[in-house]
Amino acid sequence: MTLLPTHRIKTLVALSECPVCKRPIVCGGGGIAFASATFACGAEFVTANEEITVSSPCPSGSKFVVGYLNDLAAAAATAAAAAEAGVP
Repeated sequence: MTLLPTHRIKTLVALSECPVCKRPIVCGGGGIAFASATFACGAEFVTANEEITVSSPCPSGSKFVVGYLNDLAAAAATAAAAAEAGVP
């Protein structure tokens, strides 16, 4: 598995509240190749095809936030790859 999907899973698993409306998580978890998070607002985010995606949208604009979460994961993966390569 490449670094980017791994960091996307870690990003999703780390959520404790809906990134859109801040309602608390009610169910979630992840493993080596998959993660999901369901929130009190009804939003559900999952990893699919190596990206974070919206399974059930928050009433407050989930698709915008998914792009942001994927950008965060990409930045973390880039930093991790640079660290592994010994690039400061």
